[in-house]
Amino acid sequence: MKMTQEAIPIMARNSNLVNVSSMMSLMTLQKLTEEKYHKVMFAKSLEDCDDFMNNFVMCAKDGKLGNDSWPATAYGMSKLGLTRATMVLAESLKSDPRSILLVSCCPGYVNTDMSSHKGPLTIEQGALTPVYCAHLRDMNLQGRFFSNQHVANWDKDSTEKLVPAKPKSQMVKKAVLASSQKHVYENKPPKPISDTCKAWLQSLEGARQTFSSEKQFQFDERRSRVICGENSMPKDMESVLYWMNRDQRVHDNWAFIKAQQLGFEFRVPLHVCFLVNPVYVVNTARHMKFLLKGLRLIETECKEHKIGFHLLVANASKKRTNEGEMVDSPAKNIVDLVKELKVGTLITDFNPLREDMKLMNEIKNKLNGSVPMVQVDAHNVVPAWIASDKMEVGARTLRPKIHKLIPEFLSEFPPLVQHNPPAKQTKEIDWQKVTKGIESSWDSSVEELLWCEPGYERGMQTFFEFIDNGLVDFNEKRNDPTQPSLSNISPWLRFGHISGQRCAFEAAKQRKVSKNKDGADSFIEESVVRRELADNFCFYAPEYDNIKGAAKWAQETLNLHKKDERSPSYSERQIIEAETGDDLWNAAQRQLKQVGKMHGFLRMYWAKKILEWTAAGPEEAIRIALYLNDRYSIDGFCPNGFTGVMWSICGVHDQGWGERPIFGKIRFMNYQGCQRKFNIPAFIECYPPKTK
Repeated sequence: MKMTQEAIPIMARNSNLVNVSSMMSLMTLQKLTEEKYHKVMFAKSLEDCDDFMNNFVMCAKDGKLGNDSWPATAYGMSKLGLTRATMVLAESLKSDPRSILLVSCCPGYVNTDMSSHKGPLTIEQGALTPVYCAHLRDMNLQGRFFSNQHVANWDKDSTEKLVPAKPKSQMVKKAVLASSQKHVYENKPPKPISDTCKAWLQSLEGARQTFSSEKQFQFDERRSRVICGENSMPKDMESVLYWMNRDQRVHDNWAFIKAQQLGFEFRVPLHVCFLVNPVYVVNTARHMKFLLKGLRLIETECKEHKIGFHLLVANASKKRTNEGEMVDSPAKNIVDLVKELKVGTLITDFNPLREDMKLMNEIKNKLNGSVPMVQVDAHNVVPAWIASDKMEVGARTLRPKIHKLIPEFLSEFPPLVQHNPPAKQTKEIDWQKVTKGIESSWDSSVEELLWCEPGYERGMQTFFEFIDNGLVDFNEKRNDPTQPSLSNISPWLRFGHISGQRCAFEAAKQRKVSKNKDGADSFIEESVVRRELADNFCFYAPEYDNIKGAAKWAQETLNLHKKDERSPSYSERQIIEAETGDDLWNAAQRQLKQVGKMHGFLRMYWAKKILEWTAAGPEEAIRIALYLNDRYSIDGFCPNGFTGVMWSICGVHDQGWGERPIFGKIRFMNYQGCQRKFNIPAFIECYPPKTK
């Protein structure tokens, strides 16, 4: 250590110092009593390090090692002192303008005289980690301890083990990406829809046509609930209006089917409207272009079915009347169209998020019972209000309720047919003008994605490729971010371009294929039970996006550890720019920004690390995690996103675990746990840092 101190004054700008320590430093640390452990970990100066090392020497001279004293290992204690002193000295270098990086490392168990030639590593292999550290240039790694070319967790709870290092050529192996999914990871446009997929889509349409007329099909009224007015059509009204919101599709849409049935029943035209709100929470080029291009396809399909389509754009103005009401509120746009079309019944779909529920209630109040308003859950297999009448504790309590009702609700859809009487031809929408009118309000720095093109056909193409290639491995490999086993359909589910029920229905058919049974069961668990659990949470928990939405035990434990020291801690800017000392986390953040999605397993690790690194505490960690997810993820700002962050940071739908700093009783995840599950270097190589 003294040599390191002597070297620092003569070090050049942007240079590195690597202290060669040992994994014995960690093993010795873990043997310390609570008192000795705190003495080591709270050493803030080299003098403090000298103190505990001198204390060890005195105890050794007095023959008082072991039991409640220091461990009886001179080598282990020397390496412990070196590693901790490196961390302390590195802390003082943070203010040095020369940007000197000081770290320590374990080279591994090498075949040398020191190991009596029993080490499994060659000298070349033993040099890999020290040389790797010598080439680091990330100042966020200041003071860290490395093993096997990655940051090792140097604390009492670490699960690091001394495992043989592999030559880099073997260790960093590219992830195995199926050709059908490679465009996702590289953010490239998808291939044209194959003839096989087209034939499959035609077979779906053929299955819908088994209902030869709308009268043959009986709509299950449990899928709907009356929001206001009577559940009947006033005699003097001239149309039915479907206010499309969450479920932006023509096919396999229960709200659309309900609206058309009412139109047929009362022999009136059917209209569809969509309200674009330029000041909505998620307002980036990535999300808005996906939205608008999808709506353009819906306009075409509505015209083909003789259904009117109306695009409403809410005014971004915040002018208010003397009574305080918005002059051009989004609710007013809908109500004005209801009056203009002399609507007899207003149908809408279901979204449990507060902004959508608030808008629905504003429309309800403006209608004041004059026009019936009916909400249809077109998003879930089992309607949210039927699945449960309360917030569920977790999947274990909702699962049996869902499975009991699945036979009643997981069914084929009837087709949407040409409507009669037809709606009057609406003026063709100038989409270029619409886009130009609102693009100034969105964040253009979050760019449009290439790999996911909007619309029903592209969404179903992606799902077809999954059941054709990925379903067989879904159960076994879905938690491995390097394996192409996920469905990747979340963008189309989030915008309602495809139906979750359709996907579950088709996956259920795959259970008959023996090799796909486990994959189909796991997919139904994720796409039905877990999705509906997320809707249940947001529907019944008003505080679904802050710490008050957590269980009492979770709030208590997080508040108890709110002021625990974060070391390291990172600013919001460092987190956004993926400039942390965790190479896996950085790669996951780059995946989110570049591809607009993050592997589900990594989302949990990603959010928990934000809690671990945010000095301001759990409330700020929740805010940052939701902000990043909603801003960059194409499936952001949805119940799945809110529930995922709340599970990770606040233990929602989880249980209490062993107490530890920062996390309290919230489930803990670390780098080593990920390392046991998948090939971290392979994932990082898919999303490498940009070269400066």
